[in-house]
Amino acid sequence: MTKLGLYCTTLVLFSNMVFPTVVKALSFGEAVGIGAGVILIDQAIDNNRQRHRYVAPRQEYERGLEDGYNDARYDNPRRSRDYDEGYNHGRTRWAQGWRTPSDR
Repeated sequence: MTKLGLYCTTLVLFSNMVFPTVVKALSFGEAVGIGAGVILIDQAIDNNRQRHRYVAPRQEYERGLEDGYNDARYDNPRRSRDYDEGYNHGRTRWAQGWRTPSDR
């Protein structure tokens, strides 16, 4: 179970102990909706964590080269100089008429 799921479960259990008369039973649809929300939030947090993880300089350069050549949106979340160089080289190669970003 993820941290977010554990926190939500703890919150529900704690609220049942503190406010037993106020808490109502969840319907099946409500329970599924809460579970889906927890999963989506957990995935969003994990994707953000993956986006900022370490990537080798050569991989950053090649990703920038592909993005620049294919006129993709500039995307450098790690502020990598290698990505910048690759992106600029990709734009230059596209302007010079290369068939692919890596070979002529």
